[in-house]
Amino acid sequence: MSAPCKELVTLLSEYAMVCRGCLAASGEMKNMFECGLHKEFAKYTDVQIRRDDGISELICSVCEESLVICKNFRSQCQQSDLLLRNSLMMFRKNSLKNPYKV
Repeated sequence: MSAPCKELVTLLSEYAMVCRGCLAASGEMKNMFECGLHKEFAKYTDVQIRRDDGISELICSVCEESLVICKNFRSQCQQSDLLLRNSLMMFRKNSLKNPYKV
């Protein structure tokens, strides 16, 4: 294998060994497919992870924590929205029953 080809292979293998979120090259890493985070990563980042593209499937612990925070924030917002919509619906329903009651 020629020197430029070896450099390309080395460079491509390095792309497979960094965190897909922050490009960290060291620290605790998890494979997103093995731990089931690839779908959530794609959902919250709009970045598709594919097993066959030669790009990293890894996520570091800091980015994993950020992903969990995003998931929890989304869930909190959805619960708040549901509560507000249900409260408004009940208020409107009660207002129709008793239009003169304030």
